[in-house]
Amino acid sequence: MRIFAISDLHIDFKENLTWLHQLSRDCYRGDLLLVGGDVCDDLSLFMEGLKILKSRFREIIFVPGNHDLWVHRNQAKDSIQ
Repeated sequence: MRIFAISDLHIDFKENLTWLHQLSRDCYRGDLLLVGGDVCDDLSLFMEGLKILKSRFREIIFVPGNHDLWVHRNQAKDSIQ
């Protein structure tokens, strides 16, 4: 098992989300990924990003960053509620 570490994915930027989707589905199957925070600040996008990573790596360890601590739902949905 190899161990990889990454941080500051900021997948709320289109090019970063595209990069994430392009990660190999086979190369990292037996590996662990440490995600050092700042994935994004939108809850649904955050969950999508972690789901993608989980489908690529055997195990994910996540440590929240300052952007992740303030994750919020889509504001359009909140304003209706």
